[in-house]
Amino acid sequence: MLHRIFWVFAFTLILSGCRLDEMFKQDPRGVFDEPEIYEAADRFAALFESRDAEGLAEMVHPLLVDVFGGSEGMRGIFGQLPEGEIHVSMYFAEPRIGDDRYGDLEGAPLYLFLYDVRINNNNAQLQLVLAQNDDTCCSVTYILLNETIGPPSKYHDFSFANKGPLHYLFAFLLVAMPVFHLVTAVHCGFSKGVVQRKWLWIPFILIGFWGFKFNWTTGEVVFILLNIKDGMVNFSLFNLNLLGAGYLRAGMFTPWIITIALPIGPVWYWIRRARMVQKSAVEDNF
Repeated sequence: MLHRIFWVFAFTLILSGCRLDEMFKQDPRGVFDEPEIYEAADRFAALFESRDAEGLAEMVHPLLVDVFGGSEGMRGIFGQLPEGEIHVSMYFAEPRIGDDRYGDLEGAPLYLFLYDVRINNNNAQLQLVLAQNDDTCCSVTYILLNETIGPPSKYHDFSFANKGPLHYLFAFLLVAMPVFHLVTAVHCGFSKGVVQRKWLWIPFILIGFWGFKFNWTTGEVVFILLNIKDGMVNFSLFNLNLLGAGYLRAGMFTPWIITIALPIGPVWYWIRRARMVQKSAVEDNF
């Protein structure tokens, strides 16, 4: 019976994790109403895939030609990449407003695009910012290329790719803890003589206290009750988790955080039951 409950929770976790990941995915081609913005972005992507430094240099905004260094500057970007066929895929878009870093374009509307870049087995993230050039659209105002481990669009996904033992441990506890709390609460409800005031014990059993937070992306583990981060001591006196476990993600560019609480109630209940059984065994011997 227990193993069936466990696998039901495991299947639910995997299914919900996959579906929740999809909730954070964006359709980048539905952000801007103007088709010419996407035409410019697609033109840039095609030139980038073909390593056309001259063509990319021609797309640079006239106010920023000296900053990019013309075609030589673009060749410098390609110099960061390994040999092989380049594949780019847009996965995010967002409107921005130019700040003081953009000089004369401060306050102007900008269009940010993020791309997955794949060359053989190598991955990188490409950031592209476009802006209006007089009455035409659009010119390049910013390019940034960062090497990544795996596709950047999947960096924070709830998956087991390139994960270590701690990820498997916390994934197991994420399933096992609710099962442990529920089974203990059911046993408490139907058992006789183990505890009094079951109406207090059952809520106590169903709640976990403090415990640990686990960053699924980085593998960082934090003890909730007391931890030190960035030179500061953090103390959390009151922290409860229903069924002793949970997981949360705040947005597309944030990691999944798994919380595993300490099962004080269930453990205390089973200790009391073990003592009762031991006491009964001693009495029977007499």
